[in-house]
Amino acid sequence: MPRNQSIEILRIVAAFGIVCFHTSGLDVPYAGLIAFAVLTSYFDVGPNIARTRQFLTTAKQFLLPWLIWFSLFGLLNILMGKPVLLTDNGIILGILSGPSIHLWYLPFAFLAVIIIGIVKRFIEPSWIFITAFTGCVLLLLTVPIWRGTGFETAPPLGQYLHILFPFLAGLVLGLQGNIRFGWMASVILLCMTLMHANWIGIGVPYTIGLASVWLSTSIDFRSVDVEKISACMFGVYLCHPLFITINFYFGFERGLISGILAFICSTALIFCVRLLPPTAPMGKVARLAI
Repeated sequence: MPRNQSIEILRIVAAFGIVCFHTSGLDVPYAGLIAFAVLTSYFDVGPNIARTRQFLTTAKQFLLPWLIWFSLFGLLNILMGKPVLLTDNGIILGILSGPSIHLWYLPFAFLAVIIIGIVKRFIEPSWIFITAFTGCVLLLLTVPIWRGTGFETAPPLGQYLHILFPFLAGLVLGLQGNIRFGWMASVILLCMTLMHANWIGIGVPYTIGLASVWLSTSIDFRSVDVEKISACMFGVYLCHPLFITINFYFGFERGLISGILAFICSTALIFCVRLLPPTAPMGKVARLAI
């Protein structure tokens, strides 16, 4: 029996949005990254609230792919005559940003789910819910403060600021079913994000990302099975800048067309890689990377 395919379809759409955002810079596709961030925390306090994450298993899930792609994009930078890392803001922030800026998310996700695992062992779900909701409200009330400086904040600290709300919102969505009238918290957050529609990178993507996760987790759709494609989306996130670079080299300007091409090529590559026998040496390394 396949899992809820609404969520799997959302993974595909969200990954496509991320690729298009990186090729166009438009506001709506950015909702893809917001949805990914919401799902990251949602599962750990929702369907998997009773599951205890093992440190080494979590490190293998996030940090090992990060290290592999860190090396690959670092090598690509060398071949292109670019520095492996940008260290203008210090070596630590340079490493966290990575040789390709999109890699910042993996160390963040690793630390985030580890912290969630620790917190849910010692704190009641109701208090996690209240704290996460309060944090979301405070972040939305102070958008003019942190968004105003976010553009000038050294990467990946600016990315951390932007992803904190969807990460906390994922906790709210994951726990709302265990709290009486918990759904009202999500309604309040959606109304507040809509009120920030004039803030680029905040109102529209936050609203779409949060609403799409709430909708997909509320609809149990199993009529089709898209997991062979959705299972590729983590790898698509990791490799898509390579195809954006290739598209640009062949004259495709940054925009929707380049995003579509990069997404198709990335999905095809990861799909083929996943067909490698998992017992073969190349298959083992490939599975560790994606």
